[in-house]
Amino acid sequence: MKKKQADFFIYNKASIDYYLAQQPNAQIKIHDCCYLAKPMHFGFSRKSKHYESSLNPNYLPEQAVSVNNVPYLVNERSVASAFANAVKALAESGVIKQLEQQYYSAALDSEQPASSDISATKH
Repeated sequence: MKKKQADFFIYNKASIDYYLAQQPNAQIKIHDCCYLAKPMHFGFSRKSKHYESSLNPNYLPEQAVSVNNVPYLVNERSVASAFANAVKALAESGVIKQLEQQYYSAALDSEQPASSDISATKH
């Protein structure tokens, strides 16, 4: 920055706002023009010992792979499925929203609401 050079990073805005609230830094600038909150997805590596799957009978190979069109489905007995179910339960119970408000309240007030709804997650 001192040399009038800059790096541009795309990162979760709420996380940056929280970091800057804890450790102010006048050299870090947030450009609101470039931010749009989007839901996030998580996954396990197919090579993980916590992942078990079976073929998805509804997979359409002629279409692009997406969250809604995957070749494999996570087996219900796997740790990956248990993890997905636990996160879904936390979202449905309001715990995730409470944590967002506790840690990101100032950041969340200035942005579009990010979705904690993972009900469409395939598991």
